[in-house]
Amino acid sequence: KNHKNTKHKRSTFDSAQTMAHILLTCNSEDFEIALGLKESIENQLGIQVSLHVEDDSDEKDEGLDAMIELSTVVFVFEIGDSSFSAWVTIDGIDIANSNYQESTFPEGIDFADTSTGIAIFENILYEDFGLDLRPPVL
Repeated sequence: KNHKNTKHKRSTFDSAQTMAHILLTCNSEDFEIALGLKESIENQLGIQVSLHVEDDSDEKDEGLDAMIELSTVVFVFEIGDSSFSAWVTIDGIDIANSNYQESTFPEGIDFADTSTGIAIFENILYEDFGLDLRPPVL
C-alpha cells in the first residue's frame, strides 16, 4: 500500500469513539444534571456516553448488567450533592494490565467545575490506561 499520499489528518476524536464508552447511571432526580454531564463529556472528549436512569423496579436489565460486567473501571462523578456511577469500558484494556491502582471504593472525580473534572478524568485515562483523547496536532 502506498502511504506517500496519505494525509495524517484524523477527524477530531475519530479513533477515540471506538476505544472507550461510558455508562453513566443516575437516579431520576439527577437526570438533568447527568444529561448535561453526558453532553459535556461527549463534546469535549469524544467518548460515547450512555445514560441510564435507575428506577426502583426489580426488573433485571441484562443489557445494563452486561455493560457493567464488561467495564474496565468505575468512577463516581460528583456534582454538588449529586453523584453518578461512571462505568468506563476501554476496548482491549483490562484493569490488571493498566497502571491504575484500584481501591476498595470507586475513585470520585469532582465535576462541580465541568472542565476541571473532564481534565482530571482525561488525565487518568491517559496516564493509567494509555488512552490519548487529545485532538491531533495539525
